[in-house]
Amino acid sequence: GYVEEKIDRLNNLVSLFEHFNTDYKKYETKGFLNEEHRLIWIETLEKTANRLGLRDLRYQISPRLESTNKNLAQSPSITLFESKLTLESGLVHEGDLVNLVADLAQLNSGLFVVDSCKITRVDLTASLASSNNFQATCDTRWYTANYDERSTEFVEDEL
Repeated sequence: GYVEEKIDRLNNLVSLFEHFNTDYKKYETKGFLNEEHRLIWIETLEKTANRLGLRDLRYQISPRLESTNKNLAQSPSITLFESKLTLESGLVHEGDLVNLVADLAQLNSGLFVVDSCKITRVDLTASLASSNNFQATCDTRWYTANYDERSTEFVEDEL
């Protein structure tokens, strides 16, 4: 699927820069080969929510864990991590969700993937009490990685 393709592409790029090391800095600045920037995720969520007038945005971020997705085969020098970010919010317009996700996706903080989003129309009688016309729930993930140069040298030594 989409996630596997993106990770595959990253793995290919990583194996390239294991040999050419020039792109390394680029991925470091993109935040993929770094610690997570959770604070930036939260600040972005809250800033976007303010800008769009989303008053009941709720989010939950799971602890950063080593990825257990077996489809994401990696080089031995790379450890892939993931964190789940679940969002819930009332929306005035359906487009608000697109803006919320787009603002997260442009952060230099690893690879951001949307697993699923569900939007439901709010019951009219209930919406009289609030300005929300829709309710949205999204499951997303952040992927980051650690790159260990020593393990590539180790592999080369064994060959």
